[in-house]
Amino acid sequence: MVAGELETPDIGEVTADNWSRVITTIDRTDLALVMRTLRLSTLLENALTERLRPLKLTQAEFYVLTTLRTAGPAHESRPSDLADRLLLTTGGLSNLLRRLTARGLVEREQSLDDRRSTRVRLSAEGATIADQCLEVWSDAQQRFFRGVPSPHRAETSAALARLLSDVDSWPAPGADQSSWASD
Repeated sequence: MVAGELETPDIGEVTADNWSRVITTIDRTDLALVMRTLRLSTLLENALTERLRPLKLTQAEFYVLTTLRTAGPAHESRPSDLADRLLLTTGGLSNLLRRLTARGLVEREQSLDDRRSTRVRLSAEGATIADQCLEVWSDAQQRFFRGVPSPHRAETSAALARLLSDVDSWPAPGADQSSWASD
């Protein structure tokens, strides 16, 4: 293999080549970036799923536990805040919390401030499992990025942060999207 040559075909370039034959006005660079981002996300999710198997956790359960673990010293949150942070519906989160409660990993209790609302908190066992989850994530992350020098990772992270900031300012789904075409 020649230095700098990829071992497998680059999904970004292959897709850009294929699509640009059909849609001649498509921005090849943007399409390649999207496809590479999706591929990386899929690979990372697959690696995470494999590493979570011994803990008998789904990715959604992983995200609930690690979000609570990193939510400050009380390791707790209101369910609505947790759903917003994890981009889940309240119904979907309720199902996750029911399973995690049944396993003894989280506890639900009424809020002391507002009796109408509840708080979700990690149990001691949940905190232990969440710590193992964070180690699993850290290991997968290090394996994924070990071949990329730190300055390149920092530049890529900054560029993605700018992109996400822009995308987060877009209209909500279902809102008038007529202005998108002019951007």
